Amino acid sequence: MQPARSQRENSSDESTESSKPKSTLWPTVLLSVIASLGSLTIGYAFGYPSSALLELAELPGELAFEKGGSASELFAALLPIGGAISSPLGGMVADRGGRKILLLSSAVPNFVGWLLIVLSRYTIGAFKPLILTGRFLTGFGIGWLSLGVPLYLAEISDHRWRGLFSALYQVTLVIGVFVSYAVGAIPNVTYTHSALVGIALVFFFVILLLPVIETPRFLMSKGLDSKARKALCWLRQSSETAEEEMVEMKQLIELCPKLSLKMKLLEFKKSHVYIPLTLCIVLIFFHQFSGINVIVFYAATIFQTAGISKARETALYAVGAMQIIATVISSITVDLVGRKVLLVIGSTGMSLSTAALGTHFFLTRPEFCTNLSSESLNITVSGALTCNPQLGPLAITSLIAFIFSFSVGWRTMPFIMMSELFPLRLRGLLGGIGNSTVYVFLGIVTGLYQDFELAVGPHTAWWVFAFVSFTGIFFVLFFLPETKGKTLEEIEQHFRSKKVKISKERLQTTNPLAIIIDEKQLTCEISGKETSV
Repeated sequence: MQPARSQRENSSDESTESSKPKSTLWPTVLLSVIASLGSLTIGYAFGYPSSALLELAELPGELAFEKGGSASELFAALLPIGGAISSPLGGMVADRGGRKILLLSSAVPNFVGWLLIVLSRYTIGAFKPLILTGRFLTGFGIGWLSLGVPLYLAEISDHRWRGLFSALYQVTLVIGVFVSYAVGAIPNVTYTHSALVGIALVFFFVILLLPVIETPRFLMSKGLDSKARKALCWLRQSSETAEEEMVEMKQLIELCPKLSLKMKLLEFKKSHVYIPLTLCIVLIFFHQFSGINVIVFYAATIFQTAGISKARETALYAVGAMQIIATVISSITVDLVGRKVLLVIGSTGMSLSTAALGTHFFLTRPEFCTNLSSESLNITVSGALTCNPQLGPLAITSLIAFIFSFSVGWRTMPFIMMSELFPLRLRGLLGGIGNSTVYVFLGIVTGLYQDFELAVGPHTAWWVFAFVSFTGIFFVLFFLPETKGKTLEEIEQHFRSKKVKISKERLQTTNPLAIIIDEKQLTCEISGKETSV
C-alpha cells in the first residue's frame, strides 16, 4: 500500500510549494508543554525516595525505615505496584472517556496520596501505614499519567515532529526528578515539606489542563468528525493541512471499526497487534532492567555508600542535572538521526558504565580493605559493608556516564515507540498493558534490588545490569523497526501481514460492518458471513 503521505508528496510536485498554506507549530507546542507537566509530577514522585529515605532511616525506634528493611523496600515498591494496577484501567478510560479525561482523573489519587504522606507526620500510631498507602495511591495516579501523557503528545503532533514532542514527556519527567532532588537538598526541609510540593504540582497541572482540547484522533474514532476537524484546524492553523490529515485518519478508522471486548481479544492474534506489543514489552524490559530506577530511587544512598560526602547534593547535580542535559540532547536529535541510532549509542554507554560501577563495588569489598576503621566503612542500600572511599570518584564517573547514556537513548525511546507502534483502535488497551508492564518491571527491580544486592553483592548486581544493556544492542539492531518520519497510519500498516489499499469510494460501496486485513486476504464480515473482496 502506498502511504497517504507519499501521495501528498507526489501531488506537491505538481504545484508550487508557495501555493499551499503552511501549518504552524505554536498550538502543538502550547498543548504539549501543558500535557507534559503531568510527567513533571511523575518524575517528582520517582525522585522523592532519594532524600526522603535518608531522613526516614534516621527516625527513632520502630518509626525508622532501615536500610534493607521491609518498610524501605515497600516504600520503593508500592509506587510501581500502584502504577501496574492502574495502567490497564487507564487504558479503558483512555479508550472510552478520552485522553484528556484520563489525565484529569489522575489528579485524584495523586492528590490523596501526597496528602496522606503529609498527614503521617501528625499520626504516629498510623505513621508507616499512611506513608505506604500514600505511595501506593501516588503510584496509582502516575500510572494513568504515564499512559496518558505520551498518548496525548503522539496524537496531537505532526508526524515530522512527533519524536521531538513525544520526548517532552521524558524531558519534563527528568526535570521533575531534579526538582525532587533540589527540594530534598534544601536544609531543614523534611519529607512532609517535599510532599506538599507534590500536592502543589498536581494542583498546578489540573488548572492548566482544564481548557485544553481532546485529541482529534480520539474525537474522530468516536464519530465526532466536526469536533475533530475543528480541533485539528486549531492545532495546525491550516484548514488544508487539517483536511489532509482528516482524510488519512478517516481511511484508517473506516478500516478499523469499533470492536467489542471479545473482538479486541481476537485482535491479539493479528500481526499488527502482537508484534508491536511484543517489541514494546522487550523494550520495556531492557529499559527497566538497565538499573536506571535503582539509581533514581536510591541515588543519595548509593553516593553515600561510595563514600561521597554531601550525598544529597551530589545526587542533585550528578544525576538530576545530567538527566536533563542528556534528555534534551536526545529530544533534539531523535527526529534527525532516528530512534535506533540513539538506542544503540545508549546501550553501549550503559553497558560500559554499569560494568565500571560493578568494578568499583568489587574493589571496595571488605576483603580488599587495608583499613577497617569506622571512617573507611560505608553501608550499601541492602546494609552490606564497603570500604576504600578513595575509589569514590570511579563511582561518580560511572554513574554520570550511565545517566548520560541512558538519557540520550533509552529514557525517551520506549515511550515514544509505544505511542507510535500500537494500532489506533487498540491504542488505549495496548498502552495500558505496556504501561502496566513498565510498573511491574519497575516494582521487581526496585522492590527486590536490596535482597538481590545482599545475596550476590553490589558488584555482581551491577554487572548483571551491564549484561542486560549489552544484550539490548542486538535486539535494537536486528528486531526493532525504525519509525522516524512515518505517520502513525503508515507505522500501523507496516505491521499488517498484507498491505492492501482501499479507496474511500470502495469502502462506501461495500459498506462492511468490519474490514479485516488478514494474513491471506482482505475480507469483509457482513451479517456474520465472510465474503472475499
